Amino acid sequence: MPLWLQLVIIFIVSISGIVFHLYLIKKIRHWSTQDLIKALSAGNEAKQTFLEAELAKLAQAKVPHKQHHDRLEQAANQFDKS
Repeated sequence: MPLWLQLVIIFIVSISGIVFHLYLIKKIRHWSTQDLIKALSAGNEAKQTFLEAELAKLAQAKVPHKQHHDRLEQAANQFDKS
């Protein structure tokens, strides 16, 4: 097998591995955020809908993912107080 073909195969496998890992990280972040919303809502459909709307607002405002947890907890506390 020629060297250039070996290098092309290594390049393709490496790029596909990186893309797969980035996709997987994004999905895991989404799943963890959804689990947080379900835990904070504790079966209350209105609260869950409210928190999902808050998450959409955070995404639209381009708030960093690291701050989503704290902001969702604050929103859940606000919902309980109202």
